[in-house]
Amino acid sequence: MEPTKIISGIFSVIFLVLLYVFIFRALRLMRADFKAEKSAPLQSGAPRWGLEVVETPAGSRLKKGMLIPLKSGMTLGRKKDNTIVLEDPYVSYYHVRFFVHDERFVIEDLNSTNGTLLNGGSLAQKTYLRINDLITLGETTLRVVS
Repeated sequence: MEPTKIISGIFSVIFLVLLYVFIFRALRLMRADFKAEKSAPLQSGAPRWGLEVVETPAGSRLKKGMLIPLKSGMTLGRKKDNTIVLEDPYVSYYHVRFFVHDERFVIEDLNSTNGTLLNGGSLAQKTYLRINDLITLGETTLRVVS
């Protein structure tokens, strides 16, 4: 046998072994991530709150009475990459954001065109949320629940 064929065969075997090891480790990592995601506890310090849909425009996927779990970093708007997409022509692409500060939820208007109402008043700055607060974005109204 020629030495080049022997060397070529050895490198082929080494390449296949490395490829299988890489695939095996990638699958193992994905499996671990999937298990961790399933059993992940709630964020420490974050209260267990949600948003109840009170009013929505006609044709919206959100239905009256629907409950949306409130999570830190959650955004609402018309763009598809928001956590919750609102099919409301009066809602901006990125309208509001929720986050946890001092173990309390905060709402922040993201410079939306039509603004956000909190309990009927304009939301001018980051504000701590309370149970039963009413949030209005365009024709969509949400109530904070626990």
